Amino acid sequence: MHTESNRSLLQRRPLEMGMSLLIGIISPFVVYFVVRPHVENDTMALAIAWVIPVVWTLISSVWHRRIDAISLLGVIAYGLALGTSVLLGGSSLPLKLHRAVLLGAIGIACLVSVALGRPLLLPALRFFARGDASRRGLFERASTSPVSLRRVTVITLVIGITCLADATIQTILAVVLPTSAFVAVTTLVRVIVLIGGAAVLAWYLFVAKHKTEKP
Repeated sequence: MHTESNRSLLQRRPLEMGMSLLIGIISPFVVYFVVRPHVENDTMALAIAWVIPVVWTLISSVWHRRIDAISLLGVIAYGLALGTSVLLGGSSLPLKLHRAVLLGAIGIACLVSVALGRPLLLPALRFFARGDASRRGLFERASTSPVSLRRVTVITLVIGITCLADATIQTILAVVLPTSAFVAVTTLVRVIVLIGGAAVLAWYLFVAKHKTEKP
């Protein structure tokens, strides 16, 4: 029973991740340039573009009957950015920066947790393992095995560096570029950074597995 459940989970996970990436990265870019000619200013177009991932997060949470903590923080960050934009008379800068603030906070939290020897990925695994015996075994191995703990630490480090790099680039571009150029360039940059981070993780896991399999 558990084997069939895990197989079903593994089959669904890539599709869910692909949809989340598509909606979170590509849809704001498409929606912004479709909507921009029909609204008064850049800020309004940006607000409409960013609301698509927010709606997707809420629908996904209701559908799966679970709340993704990071996605929920993204919704809160969007709401705060939108409110700040209104208070500042319609400035687009808060909306341009809201993801950078969230990613920067996650990146710093990951790096600090690694420095303290308590990688942030461990609590995430614990949360993921709730109510599932097979996943709980994965968490227990990660938290008790020195080899697994080292892997979790390196993965947390890579995630932290990737998030912080993305946030730093987004912040610089938000300040120096007009909104339309910012939307176009940051979409490309996010894809490059994401692919780069994923490639580093894949390389590390491949090397680590190869070393483990050596007699």
